[in-house]
This record gives sequence, C-alpha cells and structure tokens, in this order.
Amino acid sequence: MHKLICVVIIGLLTFTTAFSQECSKLLSQGIYDFESGAADLKTAKSYSSWFCDQKFSTSSKANSFGASIGFPFKDAPIKFGFNSNSQSYKQWQSSFCSNVQQNESLQSTVRSHLQTVNSEIVRAFDSCVNAKGFHVWLERTDDPKVFKFVGRFNSPGRDFPEVKIDTFDTGDNVDCTEEPTTISNVWRTRCTRKNDEGVTLVVNANWFPTGGENLTLPPIAKYTPPPPPANVAIDTIICSGRNCDLPHIRDGKQTGQWQVARWESTRDKTKNLGPQLSLSDEMSKRLFCKSKSELTATDFASNIQSVDFAVTDNSEQARFFDLNDPKTSYFDWSSNGSFSFINNYEGQANHHIRLLIILTLKRTDCLNK
Repeated sequence: MHKLICVVIIGLLTFTTAFSQECSKLLSQGIYDFESGAADLKTAKSYSSWFCDQKFSTSSKANSFGASIGFPFKDAPIKFGFNSNSQSYKQWQSSFCSNVQQNESLQSTVRSHLQTVNSEIVRAFDSCVNAKGFHVWLERTDDPKVFKFVGRFNSPGRDFPEVKIDTFDTGDNVDCTEEPTTISNVWRTRCTRKNDEGVTLVVNANWFPTGGENLTLPPIAKYTPPPPPANVAIDTIICSGRNCDLPHIRDGKQTGQWQVARWESTRDKTKNLGPQLSLSDEMSKRLFCKSKSELTATDFASNIQSVDFAVTDNSEQARFFDLNDPKTSYFDWSSNGSFSFINNYEGQANHHIRLLIILTLKRTDCLNK
C-alpha cells in the first residue's frame, strides 16, 4: 500500500514538473491577445505573430507544441496552407510569416481557424496562469511593434499579499508606459519597440516568475511582397492531316522556331498521341529550380495560374479547330515538363494555324537567384 502511494505521488510530481516546465516555456515566449475572446482580424494578426515567433523547425514540432497543456496546435500549418507534397515546411513558414501581416486572405484563414480553437487556447493558458505563484508574459497585439507586459501574482496565502519587483529592464529598443514596483493581482503595461529588432525584457522579483526572468520576442519578420507572375509564351502550330508534314512546319519544328501539336478528329484521339509540347530546359530551371527531367506533373500543374492563347497566323482556318472556352480544359500536364494541348478538330483534314500559348505561372524563388 505504501509503495502504491509512493508511485502515485512520484507520478503526480513528475506530471506537475512537466506541466510547470511547459507553462514556463509558453509564457517565456509570450502569447497573442485573446482577452476579448473575439476571433477578429486584429486577433488573427496577433495570433499570427505569436505562431510565427515560435519558429518551429518542422510541421510535427508545430503539431506537438503545448500538447501537454492542451494547446490545439495540431494540423494548424496545414490549415494555414502548408502542403508537404509541394514545399518544405521551412519554405512555407518563411512565405507565410513574411506575408500574413499584409495578406488579408491569409488573415481570414487564420481567423476562421481561431473561431474553432480560441476557447481551447484560453483554457490551456488559464490553466498555467491560475496556478499559485508569480507569472509573467508578453502579449502581442495586431501591431508587431506593440506588445504588453503582464504580471500576475496568485498569492499562496495571507503572508504573501504581493510580489515586489526589484528589476524591470526593457532594454535600449523598448519603451513601456509604466514600470511596476509591486504586483498583487494582475498588472499590465503597454510597450513599444523603437525598431524591428528582438526584445529581451528582464524581470527580477522576490518571487521567481513562471515564464522566467528573461522574456523575449524575436525580431519582426520582414515583409516580402510576392513577385509578379511569369508569362511564358510558346509559339505553336496546330495542324491536321498532311499539313502537319508541310516542309516549312517541319523545318520550323526542327530549328525550334515553334512547337507542333497534331489534332485528330476527336479529343480522345488527340490525347492518345501523348504530350506534344513542353517547356524548355532553361525555362524549367528558371521557374522550378529543376531540369525538365526532374519535373513531375504536380510540379508543373500546381504552378500554373492561368492559360490563354492567341491565333497569330492563318486565322481564317481557326474555324476548323474547336478553340472555345474554358481554356484550361485544353491542357493535360505531364512529367518532364511536357504537356498536351488537346481538343476536337472539326473540319476536313489538312489545315493548320499558328498561335501563341500563354501560360501564366506563379513565380518561385528561382527567378530571384
């Protein structure tokens, strides 16, 4: 019986220690402004700053953050747009965190997520700061340069009505509205960074604070505006029958003047010919940081923002080719940078037209290298 009691006590102490350590880690890195309980855009921006300041190295690290105290972080990166099939977590995190403060679409996504988890976060946070003792943390606002210092003292008894603050050092790049001398319940002050550098706020008291004596915020992430999309124009001949073998069409294909796509009488017959067009290897490396041989259909298709085409020669024969909208239905993306341009040929055999296929692609970092 005594052995069982000892095991239970040790288990409780282990849990309490782990819980306390998790709370201290959480408080030391601050929290977002959830006082109002409303998941509005201001709260979403504050939450985004908090999420990004954690600088998780992997999505699994983000999923497990705060799990022991009930923080609902699991799958948050996925809900914010992370796709492990098309990008690394580090790439996604860099893009998300440098754009979310200016991108209203991303803010709306975060806001929708908060509407489902905000109450759970509040409960988890309260479970930390309701414990007896002295707790300190920094609360972010919707402005990354503005935050609040918060101190909370939950007295363990009448003999300890308040905690005395010996040191409140904000550093050279922060100004706070007030400085505390004693804290008996909850005390807040508004603080402002003078620049985008990181924050280290030192608090010494006659009671060691949960959250630690050094409260930190990392430097403010630099906003990187997304580059404009890249337009790729591919000079193309669409032909049928014997016209595909006309000498000038064949010669132009061999010299790289244009690419050639043969259309048959039905879409399926044309599709059965396989991919007839492709990006150049140079374009593939510039847009995807990969050679054509490394490209998958997913790489290619996921980077297409829109497509268009314009007839540039033999326009009088365009009526023989079904070129009606929607234009995206004409393309079938393949591996190795290849793709099919497919639809019905509706006339008698032996016609051809020349056109520009214009692919608008989402730019990648390769363009900036």
